[in-house]
Amino acid sequence: MTDETHQKLIDALDNLLDCEREALLGGQLDQIGKLMSTKEDLIDKINALQPDERPALERVHQKVTRNQALLNSALDGIRAV
Repeated sequence: MTDETHQKLIDALDNLLDCEREALLGGQLDQIGKLMSTKEDLIDKINALQPDERPALERVHQKVTRNQALLNSALDGIRAV
């Protein structure tokens, strides 16, 4: 893969994570399932990158961590109901 292709994957995941965050904050949990398969596919492709290409992923990793915390909170709220 070229550096341009790597950056496109990273940018696509970055944008998807922003959409996921908006869906979580807006309570649109039905959208999460729709985004999940695309997110998994992008993550699989990114995981195949060479280790020296991974520093560019730090910002995306922070978003994944943030969204996971939001998702956990949403699930806790659903369980409480």
